[in-house]
Amino acid sequence: MKLIPKLLCRPGFPDEEVSRLRSRLEEFLTRTDLAESALIIDGSGLGLISHFVILSLLGPERFNCFQSIHSVSESSYSVLYFLAWQKDLLSLTHEKIDNFNQANQMHHNIAG
Repeated sequence: MKLIPKLLCRPGFPDEEVSRLRSRLEEFLTRTDLAESALIIDGSGLGLISHFVILSLLGPERFNCFQSIHSVSESSYSVLYFLAWQKDLLSLTHEKIDNFNQANQMHHNIAG
């Protein structure tokens, strides 16, 4: 499994949370047949990062095993970012992520 991009390892998404997500994902994978499952991603998550971290932990091989993938609303950004990152087409900076998060929060009337 590829490591999460260093850019996303920053305050606001601590290592403990990544460890918790990894543990839950491994538990889920032991009891689930991905070929019989649908991946549904909804909402923008905590500034987009949470969805991207989960997709990164899942990895491209498992991502491609799902019977179907459904991405709703702004969660589509995390899927697009994940796919671009897998193809080495993603070029982000902290400033771009912060600006995206701020604009997203303002659009949804979320203080941040």
